[in-house]
Amino acid sequence: MKNATEKVRKTVGSVIVNQKSSEYLLLKRADEEYLAGLWELPSGKVEESESLTEALIREVKEETGLTIHNKPHFIDTFEYRSQNIKHYS
Repeated sequence: MKNATEKVRKTVGSVIVNQKSSEYLLLKRADEEYLAGLWELPSGKVEESESLTEALIREVKEETGLTIHNKPHFIDTFEYRSQNIKHYS
């Protein structure tokens, strides 16, 4: 159960696979960013007016320049805590 001061943030993350080579796309955080040098999957915040699908398509485009042409397949959701913010994917 959430307490009154707990913030909730929805986020999405993507696993992008090249089906021909079975390679996965990872992004490396820039040196001047929080957690510099960390390798991670394309991900980001869901805006208030967006569906999870819309947010995923937008975040992949913003972070990689790639355009998703097929409807993404959602695998699972999970919850974790980070810096006193409760995240949902």
